[in-house]
Amino acid sequence: MVDQLTSWQPDPWGIHEMRFFSAEGKPTQLVMDEGRTSYDKPPPTPPPDPSSQLRPEPESSPAPGSSPGGGAGAPSALESPASPAVPRGARSVVLPVIEFADKRSRFGAEDRWPEPLSRPRKIAYIVVCVALALSALGLAYVHLRPTGSGHPTRSAAPTTMSPAPRTTTTTTLALPTALQAGAEAAATALVSSWSTGNKAIALTVATPTAVADLFASTYTNGLAIDRGCSTTFMPIVCTFGPPGGASPTDPIYEIDVTKAAGGWYVSAVKVEN
Repeated sequence: MVDQLTSWQPDPWGIHEMRFFSAEGKPTQLVMDEGRTSYDKPPPTPPPDPSSQLRPEPESSPAPGSSPGGGAGAPSALESPASPAVPRGARSVVLPVIEFADKRSRFGAEDRWPEPLSRPRKIAYIVVCVALALSALGLAYVHLRPTGSGHPTRSAAPTTMSPAPRTTTTTTLALPTALQAGAEAAATALVSSWSTGNKAIALTVATPTAVADLFASTYTNGLAIDRGCSTTFMPIVCTFGPPGGASPTDPIYEIDVTKAAGGWYVSAVKVEN
């Protein structure tokens, strides 16, 4: 019996490795095996006394006709000559076998109780599991879904679109009706009609755009003198403006003259100040 012992002690009944004893030396229900604690009520019987010895019973007299050396008193085949002699009727006491494991790793960091998962981790694990399950269902649906009515579908033949024919629009400008014999004559005829304010005559020697640009300015007598025409590049440019020594703010008129099949006409007018 364990008396006046506290804390952990080997289980005297041999059921567990260790058993916790109270301050009075009484065994409690708290037990430990391989570093893990549990509860097991002590047996109602007192623990066996390890100091008890086998008590041999008095040997009985040999049976008549048997001899110690052999014959009828010889040992049977079930008895091994090499085994030690056990007195008949002796009570065998099985001592509790207590295995002591290495306590250094029992209470170490590797055998600690696993910490319970926190609520955020549980929610994260659930979300990951649901996402994986949905992905698996999506893949299964894509690979196992039926394709129409089961009949093979024919791909439509490619349609070749022919380009629409291009429509070329040729705009033919109506030439003035009174074409002139030279470039300078055409420019002079336009300026003369401008000086008299006669647009009808101006449209016979110049395009409508040229007439509109020139008639947008007010004719001033003596400030539209012929200064000559260029002869190097087409179109020919005839210049009209004030005489020398006039104000630099007086306008200068540059008249473009173009040659057609029947003569010359004014195609554009540019006014510069």
